[in-house]
Amino acid sequence: MEDCFTHEGIEVSDILVVNQLIESLKDRVYGRVLAREVIDPVTNEMLLSEGELIDEEKAKKIEKAGIRSVVIRAPATCKAPKGICAKCYGLNMAENRLVKPGEAVGIIAAQSIGEPGTQLTLRTFHTGGAATAGKEERNIKASKEGFVRYYNLKTHKNREGKNIIFNRRNAGVLLVVPKVKALFDGKLSITNTHDELIAVLSNSKEEKKYTFRKRDIAKDNELAGVAGSVENKIYLPHKNGSEVKAGDSIAELIRDAWNVPNHIPYASEMKVEDEDPITQEVKADAKGEVKYYLLKGDYLEATNNIKVGEPVVEKGLFVSIVDRDKREAAKHYISRGSIIRKAPGDKVNKGEVISSPEKVEQVEIAQWDPHTEPIIAEYDGVVQLEDVIPGVLQIEQYDWKLRGVSNFGG
Repeated sequence: MEDCFTHEGIEVSDILVVNQLIESLKDRVYGRVLAREVIDPVTNEMLLSEGELIDEEKAKKIEKAGIRSVVIRAPATCKAPKGICAKCYGLNMAENRLVKPGEAVGIIAAQSIGEPGTQLTLRTFHTGGAATAGKEERNIKASKEGFVRYYNLKTHKNREGKNIIFNRRNAGVLLVVPKVKALFDGKLSITNTHDELIAVLSNSKEEKKYTFRKRDIAKDNELAGVAGSVENKIYLPHKNGSEVKAGDSIAELIRDAWNVPNHIPYASEMKVEDEDPITQEVKADAKGEVKYYLLKGDYLEATNNIKVGEPVVEKGLFVSIVDRDKREAAKHYISRGSIIRKAPGDKVNKGEVISSPEKVEQVEIAQWDPHTEPIIAEYDGVVQLEDVIPGVLQIEQYDWKLRGVSNFGG
């Protein structure tokens, strides 16, 4: 069967274990058919349409656009009455074309998995599996551009002034860039329809409406790390009825995310505050001409008022690298707290610095000791130990500098 005409599919993204890339999105979508169109996260242009077979060039196009997840046709969602249709199966790797109807793909799959399956099992055994990988890490560092947004995250300052995470679950840290900015001060009203979410910013003088597709907005269970991927989805930082200042984000695009406790353990030290920018050197991903754009409401407006050596103080500054054919070859976000190193119209080679931190680089998100399991006091009070027998259950030691006060150690 050539096509079962299903509109269903599965969402795929990079496979990561903490910060280690196991398989990229580009490799995962190669040879598959799109179940949903691919939209540029910044310009909202349609890059690829539903039903297209992803070849090597199209896979590279997805990677260059910064797409973090794609919905593809898959055998699990195929509606063929018998077997699998060609479009839900995808490319025949032996002949580098879409598989022909009637080919024995099940037998080929069984033969292919035999020996590698044994090695995959051994690999899990040797590395200890994904569940224990996080404890080998000591911190989380951002590798992309943007600013920090807390999701349901509660922190507490300890005696040393460190910002300690108080959540055990259902919380996370997002790395975002602004997608819609408030043009004026006002009250935000959010309403739901069947398949859309409408955000209206208004005051006594003016009103502005923005519409989002529900499927593009990150769900609570996705933000908490329970299900799905949030990369490239929209996050709404304000609740219905919130007062919003001009220049604040109404909607943000998620570039990366770390949830508690899968990526960031309980009682970790946060190195950044909510809305802090990630400041690092921004290097051109392609060769071409530099063009700057500033986010105005929900669209990018070209600007030439950017000067070398000036600090960036406003959210929403993007830089585009345009090739000789006037096509966008790369796009970057310039965070607040950065210094501009290239003027509009400058020619750059791949790897040249476009902006750098005004003070110090800030890419570390959180830090923890992988060898401890801390307990945080939830209330003020005096600690008492019950059913502890010195010398039997614990070792009692005396600190003579503190005049004989006993300490218990395990």
